[in-house]
Amino acid sequence: MEGEEQIGEMLTCCYSNLFATVNPTELDSVLSGVQPKVSDSMNTELLKPFRMEEVHIALKQMKPDTAPGPDGLPPLFYKNFWDKVGREVSEAVLSMLNSDNILIAHETLHYLKTKRTGKTGYMSMKLDMSKAYDRVEWVYLEKIMERMGFDKKWINLITMCIRSNTRPEVQAAIKTFLGISAIQRYEQYLGLPSLAGKAKKKSFSLIKERIWKKLKGWKEKLLLQAGREILLKAVIQAIPTFTMSCFKLPKGLISKIETLIRKFWWGYRGEQKKIHWISWGKLCQPKKEGGMGFKELIKFNDSLLAKQIWRLGNNEGCLFHRVFKAKFFPNCSVYDCEVSTKGSYAWKSIIQAKHVMELGSVWRIGDGKSVKIRGDRWLPQNSALKIVSPVAVLPPGAMVCDIIDQKEHQWISKLIAQEFLPYEANIIKGIPLSDRNIPDKQVWHASTHGVYTTQSAYKLLALAERNKVPTCSTNRSSSNIWREIWSLQVPYKVRHLIWLVVVWEKDAELMKCTRHKFSVFADLLELIFSLRDRTDVNLLCIIMWQIWNRRNSARVGDSIVEYHHIRAKAEAFLLDFQTAQVLEQRDLGTAGLGVVIRDWRGQVVGALAERIPIPKSAATVEALACRRALHFANEFRIREFVCEGDAEVIIKALLSMEAVHPEYGHVLQDSLVLANGFKVCKFVHIKRVGNSVAHFLARRSKSGMSYRFGVRPFLRI
Repeated sequence: MEGEEQIGEMLTCCYSNLFATVNPTELDSVLSGVQPKVSDSMNTELLKPFRMEEVHIALKQMKPDTAPGPDGLPPLFYKNFWDKVGREVSEAVLSMLNSDNILIAHETLHYLKTKRTGKTGYMSMKLDMSKAYDRVEWVYLEKIMERMGFDKKWINLITMCIRSNTRPEVQAAIKTFLGISAIQRYEQYLGLPSLAGKAKKKSFSLIKERIWKKLKGWKEKLLLQAGREILLKAVIQAIPTFTMSCFKLPKGLISKIETLIRKFWWGYRGEQKKIHWISWGKLCQPKKEGGMGFKELIKFNDSLLAKQIWRLGNNEGCLFHRVFKAKFFPNCSVYDCEVSTKGSYAWKSIIQAKHVMELGSVWRIGDGKSVKIRGDRWLPQNSALKIVSPVAVLPPGAMVCDIIDQKEHQWISKLIAQEFLPYEANIIKGIPLSDRNIPDKQVWHASTHGVYTTQSAYKLLALAERNKVPTCSTNRSSSNIWREIWSLQVPYKVRHLIWLVVVWEKDAELMKCTRHKFSVFADLLELIFSLRDRTDVNLLCIIMWQIWNRRNSARVGDSIVEYHHIRAKAEAFLLDFQTAQVLEQRDLGTAGLGVVIRDWRGQVVGALAERIPIPKSAATVEALACRRALHFANEFRIREFVCEGDAEVIIKALLSMEAVHPEYGHVLQDSLVLANGFKVCKFVHIKRVGNSVAHFLARRSKSGMSYRFGVRPFLRI
């Protein structure tokens, strides 16, 4: 699709089909079975004036901890302070926001502003997009409400709410009565700038003002740093999220926002300044590396914008993709397009985040026809992703399909051994292939399900930057001390104090409580953690916290607890938190598949044991075993089949029809296709103890044993 006229026709056609009526005529036959359900008393109740109590009832039905609204407060706040804010909330009008609408509207307005040629002028009209009732025939709604017995006044009220076409004479009357004229330009659309000119910092300054108002209201509450951390992460850093998903915020504005956050974190009061004991970069590191896990807004902004690129590359049916593809990348994918100087600021913001996609996207091999052997990222995520072996037999521009036997759907082992280094050859042969000639697909290797997530992209960006900074081999951030601190079964404020003291690495009064000599507190803490089997570490940390509080009380002249009473007080204060850690282990070397087929009496009538090159995850082995079991059952022409497995993640994925995992998603798709060939096929999860025979066969096959037998007389159709 090329040219302004074709794009305009496409938009017109889309909305014409979306909102136009088909003028249904035979509604009586459709509604003949609808019986009246609404009584006179129900109509009387419906037609009563709306009351503030009804709004309160609706609020009570909301979950208290759902995502906060534009004001940053969850429903729990309004439930607790309804007596103070109820009247204002009852009169408020809430609207649902949609980033697609914003991006399309921004691009449209940018085009109207920059158009300088031609004799034909254009105008824009602000409409509510994609309302659910616009997808339903309005005359059908009226007729079915009549059949159900709704009062005519109620039907008229509902009709007024859903119809969006105001007659011209009504518009003229309203403008005359109010003394207003048609708006020539919208400064904002859905809370964001309709146009972003050169003064971009000014266009987005409202974000800083909202954050400042929030922080200013919290300063008088004298929160502990543990409380400040929760507020900063849950509210403050969430305020610019919606804007950052559509636009790249200026670095100067982000710097000012992060300055406000840092001041609040370190307890600024008015003009009073306080020392920033730890750098902002350190605070933004993950907790397991010694930081507090705050977000660096520049990286978070890029990760949000990269999600729009992912959507443009994977949601080809949506209007967002169709509009932007027609204008910016009509002859290629969004991953291959270049930045257009004529694009709006929204488009320039999105496309500059391509480096994020290049960091985390990888090809999942199907038929191999779209992926270059050298240059593209297609190796499993635990390896180097790109081929490093020098060119040997194949030409430099060879595709992955050149090393796949398309008929047998297997790797050409001999050619792979000639072309690649031994370790890369083993990795390639361990990549599972589909039984069908499906196309290659780009997936997101940083998430477990192969779909782009903002969180995983942010982690990739942060990790890439940290890897650029050289560190010494004895850097404490790489040790287990941080994990030990945050896994303590003590109140959060105690863990926070222990973390802060370790980061500062200052001598404290706590050092006087031991006969050992340590240069920093972290050394003492590591000794305590090493004695976990003989020491109640949680109680010791509570005692340290009590000693610190005693020191602070004595410093300001408050009453203090005697040292011999501290242990008893710490024991009373200690809460019984529960934590658990599950360590996953997997075998190295080859992998084994084990399959057992039983008849309705439980008798074994078929068994299989095969050895395969091990993939990069145990889940992939389980997916391959499931597919092999379906093939094995199909060989015996079984019509009704129950597939039992002890891999819960695989069984759940098959039951939910989710087959998008970057490594084994296509294997699950093969299994679902095979399952459709049976008269009855069910997937059931069982415990390992119930699958011990198949597990035994799989383990034996790893040592080189291949086994297969079947008793056909028991397996008749």
